[in-house]
Amino acid sequence: MSRPERIGAFLCTCGKTLAGSLKFEDLKNRALSLPGVSFCHVHNALCQESGREFLEKEIHSSRPDAVVIGGCSPRGHGAIFKRLFMEWGLDEEALEVVDIREGCAWVHADTQDGASAKAQGLLRMGWAKLAAREPTQDTTVTLLDSALVLGGGPAGMSAAMGLARQGLRVYLVEKDATIGGRLRSLSSLYPSGDEAAGILNRLKGEVETLPLITILLRSEIAGVKGYVGNFQVQLRGGEESKIIRAGAIVLAMGAQSFVPRELFRYGELKGVMTQDELESGILQGEDLGGTTVFIQCAGSRYPGRPYCSSICCPVALKNARVIRMRRPESRVFLLHRDVMAPGIDLERLYHQAMEANVRFLRYSPELAPSLEGTDRVQKVKVLDILSGRETVLEADRVVLSTPLVANPGNAKLAEMLSILTDDYGFFSDRSVLEPNRMVTPGVYACGTSRWPCSVHEAILQGQSVAVSVATLLRRKTARASDFGPMEGVKGWPAVVKESACSGCGNCSQACPSKAIGLQLSDGRKIARVNKVRCTGCGTCAAVCSGGAIQTQTLSDSMATKMIHEAFG
Repeated sequence: MSRPERIGAFLCTCGKTLAGSLKFEDLKNRALSLPGVSFCHVHNALCQESGREFLEKEIHSSRPDAVVIGGCSPRGHGAIFKRLFMEWGLDEEALEVVDIREGCAWVHADTQDGASAKAQGLLRMGWAKLAAREPTQDTTVTLLDSALVLGGGPAGMSAAMGLARQGLRVYLVEKDATIGGRLRSLSSLYPSGDEAAGILNRLKGEVETLPLITILLRSEIAGVKGYVGNFQVQLRGGEESKIIRAGAIVLAMGAQSFVPRELFRYGELKGVMTQDELESGILQGEDLGGTTVFIQCAGSRYPGRPYCSSICCPVALKNARVIRMRRPESRVFLLHRDVMAPGIDLERLYHQAMEANVRFLRYSPELAPSLEGTDRVQKVKVLDILSGRETVLEADRVVLSTPLVANPGNAKLAEMLSILTDDYGFFSDRSVLEPNRMVTPGVYACGTSRWPCSVHEAILQGQSVAVSVATLLRRKTARASDFGPMEGVKGWPAVVKESACSGCGNCSQACPSKAIGLQLSDGRKIARVNKVRCTGCGTCAAVCSGGAIQTQTLSDSMATKMIHEAFG
């Protein structure tokens, strides 16, 4: 796009809800006073059908070189307007959407003069950005119609099935000798109570029979090259190694159960076990008579691991009820800090456990339950903070509800793929509005690899990721600018002015996508940008002291002009 000579402006009152906070007549007159602005129209709902028709009619009749729309945030309807521009055969980069709603009218509703003044400044900045914009550079990438799914648990199997059903080749990579993940060690699932074996057999049976799915067992990722649409993944299985080419990568390796060493005398007294060990006993038909005491939050919700694992309470409710149903004469106590059972289904499970005569006692983390016994657990002493009484429970077994923790290999894999992990080692979404998407285009995560969740939630996340990946890869080709730092935001690749580049490498070290490298040119090192990996985030420009590397949609000159309009 070249610099525009004629700019059109549209202001949206958002169903007249902004009219009380903004002086639209003043905004219109101020917009018309800007150099190059040939017209300005006010409409009450540009995102509605009538508004879109009005927008199309006025643009085609007036034929401006660029358009400024003042309305909701670009994250609101910006992508819709960009798509409409493309459908109308116009340059989508000739459009600038300015937020005068969420970031202006809504937060300054108590002062019309102040809100209007801020809106004027924002519109001037949008105009300045368009007026200073230079022609953009882009590139086209071919997208392979295949995906690599790492992890054969419920999330991975669900993602693989969803992709194969949509005609994509899938490589399902599993480090173990068989697929199934945690489903193989569970007796039943909450909140339905369905047998885990039935769900496992259904998923496994379909995965193993779909012709487009290739299962690679006893294999792990050893290295990754390439970018979205064309990843080259090196797999290692024993002493063998192979390269798989895939258009996208799905991370579904699951998580691990925390082992509560040095907590509640685990490993010291017989009869003290984890939920996983209890599940194994249920599967093997062990005698569960006598008294069972569940202790929640064993290793979670304390300074070293402050998060709630979310699945511990439902699992304990499910297993406590199973014990009572199998052995009605048994006694079951559940010691908790507070029971986490959100939603109708889990609330129903909580009431079912109470109806099964599971007894609940609430303890304080400062006065945690203590276990008594020499070789085998015999008693549990707990202060019930609701009644204020200390209770001593005879115990045949104590079941510790421990959290799920991230796989230790996540950090290494995250480094390979240039993605992020959170403070606890789980893969981190690109944003709260884009669950399952990683910061590196073409990389997705689902199931407990991104956060603790139930089997049912893991299956749904796998299905969701399959839709996202299929939507991407079935396009066959894409432009580098399609992969921006967030959904609906273009990611024009950064550009390097070679004559100004000192080869210091600051940009390469700072780039979160590993899209920049140093190469020799005429005997000196200069920065080179991989246009497909680059998301246009601007980190490189921020650390370049010489201004040699710039983002195409917000260069130093554009930012300077915008600042001048806002404060000059």
